[in-house]
Amino acid sequence: MQISFRVDASATIGTGHVMRCLTLADQLKALGSVCTFISRHLPAYLQDLIESRQHTVITIGEGIATEPTDHLSHGYFLGTSQAQDRAQTQKILVELQTDWLIIDHYGIDKTWETALRPSVKKILVIDDLADRGHDCDLLVDQNLYADMSTRYVEHIPDQATSLLGIKYAMLRPEFCDARERAQARKGKVQHLFVFFGGMDTANYTLPVLQSLAVLKLNDCAVDVVIGAEHPTRDTIQNLCQQENYTCHVQTNKMAELLLSADIAIGAGGSTSWERCCLGLPSLAFVVAPNQEALTLHADQLGLLKAATAEIHDSEALKAEIQAFVTDQTAREKISETCVNAIDGQGTQRIINHMQIAELQLRPAKQEDAKLIFDWRNHPAIRKISINPDPLDWKTHESWFRKVIQDENRVVYIAELNHTPTGVIRFDIEDGHAEVSLYLAPEQTGKGLGTQLLSKGEEQVLQEHPRILQFEATVLEGNQASHSLFRRCGYQYGNSIYTKTI
Repeated sequence: MQISFRVDASATIGTGHVMRCLTLADQLKALGSVCTFISRHLPAYLQDLIESRQHTVITIGEGIATEPTDHLSHGYFLGTSQAQDRAQTQKILVELQTDWLIIDHYGIDKTWETALRPSVKKILVIDDLADRGHDCDLLVDQNLYADMSTRYVEHIPDQATSLLGIKYAMLRPEFCDARERAQARKGKVQHLFVFFGGMDTANYTLPVLQSLAVLKLNDCAVDVVIGAEHPTRDTIQNLCQQENYTCHVQTNKMAELLLSADIAIGAGGSTSWERCCLGLPSLAFVVAPNQEALTLHADQLGLLKAATAEIHDSEALKAEIQAFVTDQTAREKISETCVNAIDGQGTQRIINHMQIAELQLRPAKQEDAKLIFDWRNHPAIRKISINPDPLDWKTHESWFRKVIQDENRVVYIAELNHTPTGVIRFDIEDGHAEVSLYLAPEQTGKGLGTQLLSKGEEQVLQEHPRILQFEATVLEGNQASHSLFRRCGYQYGNSIYTKTI
């Protein structure tokens, strides 16, 4: 697939939008996609970072505003009007022949997206403000709010899929790997970690380090991470040298640093989920308005401790840090809650849904007989089949020929990117259609079954509108299929699932 990202980074915007898009791009590239970043604002070091991961960066000009930008609360993030921006972006998208356009930008809304929809096949929006409308196929909000289930109801099309909550947190593979070694933190604090984002425009890092220097926590190692363009980089580095703290500039070892720490002090944004994934208790500061509700809710759920001290109130800041360091019971409780909250598979879940949206069905042909024969004889498929015996090729070939020639039997082959992925069959009689389906053995566990069944039902009803009910027989031990049919609206009774049209 050709994937285009419309995302910016600057001192005002921060780097978080680009970094989470980069995480998604890296995993998409590993699956064979080509990723291009389209950006107006982008510090040089971020462009270098993106290109070092073998992604293309295309920068668009500053532009001149041709329409008001203040109708969005963060419209000024765009640096120009939406009309100017979409005109510049559209030219690039058409040239790239974009399959998926991924937008992670507070300065873009439905107007921009609708205008560019004819230039792409699908649109994915990453958001966490829920303050404007979107024209998209998928919407991702990887955060945690009290109103999570309803916050986008009025903002996206009815047919769009919303992926909401921390199960979709876009964490780099290094966090998944480190998670296997992560344990709930116990005992006293011996290693402390400080990070307030790549830009840290409001400069929270320095006051925290100054407070730590005054507190003189006994035998406590301190790791500090800052971006290459941190506004007080030199001052922070000098202070770290004086206090024997370790300062990391634009590090690629974040997971290992978090894993080795006992507590963290940092921002309450998306980096909270990196800390949670590794069971690291944190004192989290709200450094931007959009973090307030998220941080307070995470505090209520026991995933972090929301800081209350003003960052420049040195006495209050020292007292709050000291209290968190010494409250072993609270820290251990947070760590235990965190370690069970996030599994680090969020990026893969998003990609699975992108793939699901690309799933296509075609009528089976005689030349598909060998493919289905191989799938059906795989041990994993035989295990869940009504008849678990191995198939004989000649018998199967003859049976399959009769099936595809029978007007009352419909077989579809599912494909992703023109690669066969699964099969679904409908045996139709007297308004009833018996359903049988399975995925290729290597495609199981990705959420494709739901889309295969839904698309199969939709397509067969177009060809056979007199179908009144779907039926499916599922072995007692086949829990995946039981869950699948329940999710798709089937009712269970007398060992058979039914769905009335």
